[in-house]
Amino acid sequence: MSENRQVLLKIKDLRKYYPTEDKDRVTKALDGINLEIYRGETLGLVGESGCGKSTFGKTVLQLVPQTGGSVRYYGRKVSDLAPDYVLLALFLETAFRREPELFGGFTVLQDAERPMQLFRQRYELARKAAKVGGDKLLLLRSRIEDAEFTSSPRKEKLKEQLRSLEEKVLHLQERLAELDREIDALRIEGATGKLPLDPGADRTFAQAEALRDEGIDLSRLGKEEMRHLRTDLQMIFQDPYASLDPRMKVEKIIAEGMVTHKYMDSRSPRLRQKVLELMESCGLGERLADRLPARFSGGQRQRIGIARALATEPKLIICDEAVSALDVSVQSQIINLLSDLKQQKDLTYVFITHDLSVVKYISDRIGVMYLGNLVELAEAEELFARPLHPYTKGLLAAVPTLEGGQDDGEIPEGDVPDPADPPSGCKYHSRCPMAAEVCSEKVPAWREMSPGHFCACHRLE
Repeated sequence: MSENRQVLLKIKDLRKYYPTEDKDRVTKALDGINLEIYRGETLGLVGESGCGKSTFGKTVLQLVPQTGGSVRYYGRKVSDLAPDYVLLALFLETAFRREPELFGGFTVLQDAERPMQLFRQRYELARKAAKVGGDKLLLLRSRIEDAEFTSSPRKEKLKEQLRSLEEKVLHLQERLAELDREIDALRIEGATGKLPLDPGADRTFAQAEALRDEGIDLSRLGKEEMRHLRTDLQMIFQDPYASLDPRMKVEKIIAEGMVTHKYMDSRSPRLRQKVLELMESCGLGERLADRLPARFSGGQRQRIGIARALATEPKLIICDEAVSALDVSVQSQIINLLSDLKQQKDLTYVFITHDLSVVKYISDRIGVMYLGNLVELAEAEELFARPLHPYTKGLLAAVPTLEGGQDDGEIPEGDVPDPADPPSGCKYHSRCPMAAEVCSEKVPAWREMSPGHFCACHRLE
């Protein structure tokens, strides 16, 4: 993977545990996932049913709460969103000293009151700017476009309101810039000091600066804060039948996200036009807009789901088994459609599937999951040409082809173990033809075996 690619999501030690009837045990659906997802790529996730692929997608989007770890989103800056978790922590001296990476490492200063005061002002202003310049500005601009579209006499009055609002936002941004300069001056002032993180610590301010992270930790966001990011993070669900409201017409299904997130008013004369444009881009004719989902085939319903996901102009789309319920010929159409839309709209996909023959043709990189863990990650061509993990080799051997499967792979035998009671050490050792004694005793390390090719297997150490 090219070093200059921008990270969109950074996932660290992501865990999702579900309780069981036995209070002493939990089902570890995700058990410590570490992964970076890059802007503009398609990351495929494969593995047998029950390995945690769908749970991964839902947990990343915070549709289900994570048990531990962090999911940091870099599509926007934390200073722009100004979430409560940062503002709250700025008032807590203990948190300030325990997690300096959240606050620019300002524990270097003997007197922390001034930087804390500046940060409070910075985030309070940022929250106000986000509120004033967010939904209000978006909706007002939409109404002006409506007025121009219909030649309404209200157009000039709306434009005057917009100018006033933009001046207010500009003033807030100028004040934010002033605070940023003051904060930067304090960073320079403390650059030669020592950072007392713990007894005996001897770290400079410059080293502490390296800990700063502008990513937004999705797990710490409140419901309303997460709602603002829903426009960026969308999902195409596995079941094209159950994922659409049977009582809503197609036009309303696609328009719902735009109305909810204030892209347009529900009475906007341009709303239907935008819906029809989305439908056309997804291969659906204008005449279908007034129909209910019951009148569509599985492939058409999935196209409706794709149009709905695109309506808010997202940056990341989780495709959860998006083609598994479709006929092979329809699968090909949907995959080609997703590929075309990715190029046109600069999208990033996480493509979840159990079908390696599908994922090969759409993915830039492929991750292989087993019982809540990643066991291998590589570029798509590299993974198929040189698989390293015995489980990956077994999955490739199971793919039916005219030439047969991988020569050096054995199809996994037996059932996937109970995730509430997984095998010790390497979770795959109970089914692995290459298992050694160490495999049942020790968890294998996640290592980079060659540039961009990661694997967790004792037999490769």
